[in-house]
Amino acid sequence: MHMHIQSCLFVRSFVHIKSSPSHNTQLPCISLPLNNPSNKPSPVVLNRPLQLHSTRPLTGYLRTGYCESPPATDAGNHSVAAELSDSFLDFSAARGNDLRAAGVTAGCRWCLCVARWKEAFDAAMRGEAGGVEGGVVPRVWLERTNVRALEGVRLEDLRRFAVDGDAVAGGEGGGGGGGKKGEGK
Repeated sequence: MHMHIQSCLFVRSFVHIKSSPSHNTQLPCISLPLNNPSNKPSPVVLNRPLQLHSTRPLTGYLRTGYCESPPATDAGNHSVAAELSDSFLDFSAARGNDLRAAGVTAGCRWCLCVARWKEAFDAAMRGEAGGVEGGVVPRVWLERTNVRALEGVRLEDLRRFAVDGDAVAGGEGGGGGGGKKGEGK
């Protein structure tokens, strides 16, 4: 018998503050995955372990915060760790995938389908949707983008829109500037 063991640790906390006899305030539950929940870490496009992309909103095909993309179940290949813009959200909605309906807003970090990222990239390269400077192509976090992204897009195309330092430097080893670090919004 195969038993699934979830290795993701969640922190849950409710705090009650009584400010008056008739007023109770409850702070929301906080759930934070503290490590990659998969049994085997997925490599990123830079051949390193996959890093957490976002817990707010909780993203990923498996909703773990990581851009994991199990080939057997994720036909959409949700492996591109992106930071979304209003231009991209409009672009995606016009093509039938309104991410705003899921609560995603500009500035959110989200694991995108490779095909949708590539579609935005191709449109920008053709000068559509505001072109390259129009913001339709989501910025990419290479340290959080699953290696499966390379099944549908070239590394140099991802690097062109990279947020993290290694991509800006154009190398696969330390250094480089640019981009903010940290966990999702």
